[in-house]
Parts: sequence; C-alpha cells; structure tokens
Amino acid sequence: MVSRLPFEILIHISNSLSTEDQLSCALTCKTWRYPFQKALWKNIQICTYQSMQKIIDSIKASQNVLTAYPFLVHSLHIRQDCYMTEMTDINLYDLFRHLPNIKRLDLGDIDYRDMNTEIEKSKETWKSLEVLKIRYKGTEDKKRARHFFKLINTCSMLKEIEILHDECIFRIKFGVNEFDKLHQNLQSLSSFKVNIYLTPNLSVPMDTIPDTIPAFPVTSVEINSKEYRHVDRNGTSSHNTWDPWWLYYFCHKYPNLRYLKLHVAETHHTLMYLCDKKKLVSLVKSTPNAFRHLEAFELTTNGYFEHSDFILWELLYPLRAPLKHLALDGTEYEFIDDRCPMDVKKIYDPFLKHSRVLYSRGLSMILWKTVRA
Repeated sequence: MVSRLPFEILIHISNSLSTEDQLSCALTCKTWRYPFQKALWKNIQICTYQSMQKIIDSIKASQNVLTAYPFLVHSLHIRQDCYMTEMTDINLYDLFRHLPNIKRLDLGDIDYRDMNTEIEKSKETWKSLEVLKIRYKGTEDKKRARHFFKLINTCSMLKEIEILHDECIFRIKFGVNEFDKLHQNLQSLSSFKVNIYLTPNLSVPMDTIPDTIPAFPVTSVEINSKEYRHVDRNGTSSHNTWDPWWLYYFCHKYPNLRYLKLHVAETHHTLMYLCDKKKLVSLVKSTPNAFRHLEAFELTTNGYFEHSDFILWELLYPLRAPLKHLALDGTEYEFIDDRCPMDVKKIYDPFLKHSRVLYSRGLSMILWKTVRA
C-alpha cells in the first residue's frame, strides 16, 4: 500500500529525509526508485577525490539513459578538504559541462582562475545558475578584475554571489566601472558578499555619479575592502584606504538597498576636510530616495571614528533611514584605539532625543562594540 503513494507525495517525503535514508528508500522498490534518486541527486556534496571521480563517471555513463542524473542536480558543493594534489588529475570541465540545471554552486577553496579555460568559453555551462560562491587567491601583483568578469559572464541569471579571498597579498580592485559592469552582466543580482578592494577614489568624475544606471533588484550588499594583507611568521602587514564617497555612489546605484555591511578595518586614513564633508552631505541629501529603504547597517573600522561619526550622524541620520539594526565595531585587533577616541555623547544623544521615532520604526538593536566613558 505504501508503495502506491502518489508521486508528488513521494517527492515531498524524499526531500525531507537524510541522504542515507534517501538511498535506502531508492533501493526499496521500483516505484520509489526515481523520486528518491531525484532527491539524492538534487543536492550533491563532494568531499573527496574519489567521490568527485565517481560523480563524473556516473554522469558520463547516464548520458544515453532515460533518467539522466545530470539534469537532476540543482546544487553542488565542493568541500575545501576535497582539493589536494590528486585533484590536478581531474578536468573539472567534465563535471560542470554536464550540469545544465544547476542553480547553486559552491566551489569551496578552488581558485576560479585554475579552472579549465573552456568553462569561460562555454555560454551554456552555467546559464541556469542563481547562487555562486567562489574563492580566489591573492597575487603579489596588483591586478584588475578581468578574470572575475570572464567567469561571471557565463552566469547571467545569478541572483546571489559570494566572492571570498584567502587573505593573502593583493585583492582584485573595484572601481565604479567594475560595479557597473558587474550589474550589466548580472541584471537579476539581488545580493552579493565580496572581499575586494574599493578604490580610494571612485575612478570616475563625481558629476557622472547621478547618471549611474540603478541596480533595482539589489537589496543586500556586504563588502570587505582591503588592498593588501600579508601574514607570515613575523606577523601581519596590511594596507587599506577607505573613501566615504563610496556611500554617494551606493545611494545612487542601489535605491532599494535594505542591508549594507562595510568592513574597512586596518585602514590608513587621510583627513576629510570640512568643505568635502559639506559637499558630500549636500549631494547625498539631494539624491532622491537615498537609503530610503535601509533597515540594517554595519560598519567595521579601526578606531578612526572621524569617518564613522561623519557617516552615521551627518549622512545616515539626517536621511531618516528606517534602521532596525545598527552595528559598529571600531576596535583594532580586538582593542580600543586610544589615539582617536569616540565621542559617545555625540553619538548617543541623537538616538536618545528621537528614541520614540526610532523605536516606533522597530529599532531592534544598537550595538556599540567600542564604548568610551
């Protein structure tokens, strides 16, 4: 009687079971084989060289059968511990080119520039991909993002992207042109989390920013910006420059932004003159709907609160952004920087004064990781 359950119910049951139970059910009877095999192949996680090779062999063997496994795969996660010397014997293109319906791809610790170059040439490889997570290796030379764009040009349907970094040497550099190109290629992108380096000047004339083509689908942006970081037995050396003018670009580029997280620690700031501050404030305030939907803002810097004060209370606060979550981290290597103390009264008073307005908007948390009496 159980074996006569409708196909739709079997599919629903199979998606709720563990991998081991799915396998057991697939071997129970012919009626159950397809729905539980479908669930098994829907989400693939590869942890070893041997499992990688078996997956590739199974995919190749199923090309001419009625139930082709590659069409069932919607999610592929290659675990970090899978990458070893033996992996150089595997042509990853043999795996990727046979997965036409894949929607989520997590490449773990692979360097995308090490992939078979054919993957960049194939327009059909990842045409259905909606979520991509990759990691790239730093180099000893400053490089632009050309390798990155070669890859994402094959992923035009992406909605979420996560680009991590191995915390070594130089990161790829992003200016306004790179962001514009990113959204030109990925017009469905709604969320991205990237470890890159934001150029210290926006790399375009300031009067061209209002002509920026908005990326309306984007609601979440998380950027960890750093130019250079090197770790060895003698310690850590790094270099970074943070330019608050990026906020002017973001308020034009992302009119529907709800979540913004900026990590700009280990910075070497230059003073922002009063005239520049006034100009930035004036331009942001004159921007229609600037951060009108921003509900969460997180800023990590390194004790230099001259910029943090300015961003929060001269830019965001006057805009009356509907913040529900606000987080600040101004520590440096987990310690408070005594060189640039934070003016707690200046920061706290505006919230205290307008607490009714803020709480009526659902303000859930204000987190100050650095508090000075």
